[in-house]
Amino acid sequence: MSTLEAQFDHELTTWLDAATRGLPADVKVMARAEFAAHYADAFDDHMEQGLSAAEAQREALAELGDVAETARGLQDTHLAERRYGRAAAASMVYPVAFLVLSSGMVQPWSVADILYSCAILLPALYVMRSLKALLRLRYNFSNINRSVSVFWLGTLLLTLPPALSWLLLGEPVTSEAVRYSLTGVFNLPQGVLNITYLIGVFVSGLGMIYVGDRLMHLKDGLYGLRTILFGALWLTGGALLTLGSSYIVMAYNYSITVDLIASVAVVGVIFMYIVTNALLTLLFFRAVYRKAPRPMQAA
Repeated sequence: MSTLEAQFDHELTTWLDAATRGLPADVKVMARAEFAAHYADAFDDHMEQGLSAAEAQREALAELGDVAETARGLQDTHLAERRYGRAAAASMVYPVAFLVLSSGMVQPWSVADILYSCAILLPALYVMRSLKALLRLRYNFSNINRSVSVFWLGTLLLTLPPALSWLLLGEPVTSEAVRYSLTGVFNLPQGVLNITYLIGVFVSGLGMIYVGDRLMHLKDGLYGLRTILFGALWLTGGALLTLGSSYIVMAYNYSITVDLIASVAVVGVIFMYIVTNALLTLLFFRAVYRKAPRPMQAA
């Protein structure tokens, strides 16, 4: 094999590796074989047209198309049902877990509280990862990465302190404990967890609003759910920010009115979490059964 042939063989292999990365093994083998066949046919056609071997190889490789676009199309074609189906199921974990745990079926309360934190944290991480993939693969939209990172950070800070408080100290994180921590009445481990939880409330709320804002920059309607999902995310974020603010106000100037606002905010957060997760479930189901809104190049 000449140096030139080796160079084009390497370029073709690199293209195939990038285009089929992340696909199941059987799909990857099939796709690589089909693209290689397309490349060989195009090379023969160009040779018959009188091009030199180097020119024919260059044109044949170019006709395979943009590798990033092809990779998105292949992943969306072959992984959509599995990925988005799991994301739809994950979106329903919190609503189902809330109904089960709030019914008192799980005892003791410490176990229920830890499971509640897990029901928020673990599905949220996977769901947002899947939302990023959906927007990148079907809409070529990646301007949501930073907002999702803020949401992930907020969710971690919101859910880990209650679970760690039970596991390490045998105590819950309560609104009263958070208020006491703000005024300096706390032991060090519990106080750190309480303050971390409060920071998580604010960061998670801002993350929700940030993600919703990014979604409104989509030109497509996100299967008709963009506006309503934006509203749900903003309302959830607003309820979280209201809750965090009420904790701070009550720490230094307690009043029944502010306490009532905090209680309403808690109900609002729970309700909007359920609504938002239900909308995400619907979004991922539509992503499974509807074609991509723009043409994709796939094997």
